[in-house]
Amino acid sequence: LVRNPLEVIPSFLSMMQFTWRVLGAPAEGPELRNYLLRMARYWYDYPLQYLEKLPEHSYVIVNYDELVRDPGATVTQIYQRLELNISPVFAEVLQRETDKARGYQSQHDYSLEDLGLSREQILDEFSHIFERFGFDTKKGQEA
Repeated sequence: LVRNPLEVIPSFLSMMQFTWRVLGAPAEGPELRNYLLRMARYWYDYPLQYLEKLPEHSYVIVNYDELVRDPGATVTQIYQRLELNISPVFAEVLQRETDKARGYQSQHDYSLEDLGLSREQILDEFSHIFERFGFDTKKGQEA
């Protein structure tokens, strides 16, 4: 599962700041931010390095936005790629989840600046991910 770093990084940092505050640990400053950026880099890079060693037909990389937008079609494509069958009962579940997904709108909005981040920093640090998956580098910018 792969998602645009401009969405992942601020969401993850915000969640971890909250968690660290609850635990009584310092939640601000460059140490936490830099640590979390290293973690995120590993989350992107390690699976891709591992998957390169496997036969291409034995795995599927799923775009998060596609899964959220149309879980039924995405899961169906995964099953087809892996040559698996979808039972009628599971097909019904997929349809229900797809119908629910159509009405979903995230309420989360993160300010990169408030988190001590910049768009340029994320674009630079994860340039290989933006290039490989064609993620929108303008995501979240005000028009």
